[in-house]
Amino acid sequence: MAGSGPRSTSANLRFVNIQTARGEHRWLQFESLIGFPNLRHLFSLRSESGGGNISLSGGRDQAKAIESRATFLSAMGANPSCLVVGGQVHGSDIQIVREAEKGKGATSPETVLFETDGLLTTVPHLPLMTAVGDCGAVLLFVEKPKPGIAVLHAGWRGLVGKILPKAVHLLCEETGAQPKSVLAGIGPCIAFDSFQVQEDVARFAPKTCLEEYKDRFLLNLPGWAQLQLEEAGLLPSNIEGILLDTFVNEELCFSHRRQGPPAGRMGLFAMLSEPG
Repeated sequence: MAGSGPRSTSANLRFVNIQTARGEHRWLQFESLIGFPNLRHLFSLRSESGGGNISLSGGRDQAKAIESRATFLSAMGANPSCLVVGGQVHGSDIQIVREAEKGKGATSPETVLFETDGLLTTVPHLPLMTAVGDCGAVLLFVEKPKPGIAVLHAGWRGLVGKILPKAVHLLCEETGAQPKSVLAGIGPCIAFDSFQVQEDVARFAPKTCLEEYKDRFLLNLPGWAQLQLEEAGLLPSNIEGILLDTFVNEELCFSHRRQGPPAGRMGLFAMLSEPG
């Protein structure tokens, strides 16, 4: 299991490119989730020129980040002013997003939903976003009996806090679905061969997701995410992973581990829409 992970689309990645005034924006989508008329989603990537950052914090260029967010959201058919963003702290708290939260964090880091690493909604036309720079970004989707989505920031700390099982439970409560009908996508993140950790981290991870490497361990982050989703009741066939290693793919990905604190962030964007 240490070297395995979720069902991969890495052999046939679905890239989308759009030319803007500031250059090219590009993103990926989960192939298994494209065909649902009431779901819009994308995972943003680094542009060829090094742009595409969607984070407003950490001293990054907020104007450019807001413009990038708007480009990605408009491509989804979403209103950028309605975007909801959590104030991520590598925790496991999840907030159910209603109409009252519309626009929280859309254009200012001061208005994000405080200390929230998971967002969940059943409200159409309410786009959600989670930002990542090596951590996992996970999308959960339920079509019936009531549509619902969740976007989760799932790094190793979030996985220790069981953010994914919590999200599955909440999503099923909100939609009336059973876990076996929940669909999941695990976005690009740091991969097994690149994620070296020490004992202080390794002791929290499942042994099946670890491999000894010199005086450290290699940690299979997407495999751990899949394991948690399966333990929460998801069918393995309902879990898709875009196995693009953020650490080594400099052309496509920002990486905190590779670039340090100034690194940009990629985003998982998702929204429910009304079919028609």
